[in-house]
Amino acid sequence: MIFDSDAMIWLGRGDTRARGVFEANPRPGLSLVTLMELYQGSRSALELRTTRSFVNKLEIRLLPINEAIG
Repeated sequence: MIFDSDAMIWLGRGDTRARGVFEANPRPGLSLVTLMELYQGSRSALELRTTRSFVNKLEIRLLPINEAIG
């Protein structure tokens, strides 16, 4: 399953339903487009570092931009 920026934000805020869906997927994915959206939405350098750390800890598959994702 590929997670969008809204789902990642909910996950980062500790939403239990988002966590359940994420943990129920054996190979969760995140497109590079979504990753850039999360980075762009950071309002400070600290928030950007926090977002990067959060994504790295998830061990989520980063998916390249292709026709289907684009």
